[in-house]
Amino acid sequence: MEALEAGKNRGLEAVQSLGFLVGLCACVIAGTLFAAAALHRRIDSRQSQSVARINPNNASVYSLARLPGIGASRARAIVEFRDRRKTREGCGPAFQCAEDLAQVKGIGRATIETIRPWLQFDLPADGNDLPGR
Repeated sequence: MEALEAGKNRGLEAVQSLGFLVGLCACVIAGTLFAAAALHRRIDSRQSQSVARINPNNASVYSLARLPGIGASRARAIVEFRDRRKTREGCGPAFQCAEDLAQVKGIGRATIETIRPWLQFDLPADGNDLPGR
């Protein structure tokens, strides 16, 4: 009788060990899938950032207002500055680099550093600066 009891205990231990191994494998697979999905989201985020850049020389008030820390009033100030400068100086771009935005009232170094990753300063292929509102 004791031999039968010992056999049942070994069988139970084997089933428990197998259950533990199956659970462990499931956790490893789930963790790997989670890590792969997180990496994919990170890569997609970098790609969307490079596509979603804004050129302050031709962006609309609405587009500029979407920049972090800018808002509607600063966006209007950027467009007004850009248009005034274009009227005074001709067709050249008002902003050659991010630091040029410091000329606009209400935009300081901290704001420039915040929005820098979202900006681009290349002109359209035909060389014209297209104002937008």
